[in-house]
Amino acid sequence: MWVFLVMKKRTQQRSLPSLSLHVTPMKIPAADLVSRVTMLISEKWEQFWNSCTGNKLQAIRPTVGGHQPKPSVSHPDEVVINRLRIGHTRCTHSYMLTGADQPECTTCQCPLTVKHILVDCFNFNNTRNKHFVASSMEELLSLGSTSETSLDIFLV
Repeated sequence: MWVFLVMKKRTQQRSLPSLSLHVTPMKIPAADLVSRVTMLISEKWEQFWNSCTGNKLQAIRPTVGGHQPKPSVSHPDEVVINRLRIGHTRCTHSYMLTGADQPECTTCQCPLTVKHILVDCFNFNNTRNKHFVASSMEELLSLGSTSETSLDIFLV
């Protein structure tokens, strides 16, 4: 009980200076308050997002918010593109669920990854060159990329 009273007294002492401040009778429109609070929350979220290291999602969304899906890309196609951006597909990650060894490329004998299939593997060079030309995953799957439709054709 004594600890509670001491804590209560300390809290009251800290809050007293703020209670003595003059309160202005100015009215603020709710729309102004909502937009300001939204901005502050977005800034905090952005700071947290930027402080995360090793976050695969930063590769597909470098900033928080502001993503408007393209009307020309259906939701299932956007899901596929986002999974490719973070490198998670059934083909490359199912071994984690089954407890098997990581799959290897039969041509190159290296770990099978989305990057390897879409950018590096010599086995897919002809097909890749027919549909798109990209030297990196960032270039291929960039947010403003026009190659996403070509990528859909390549994946089918």
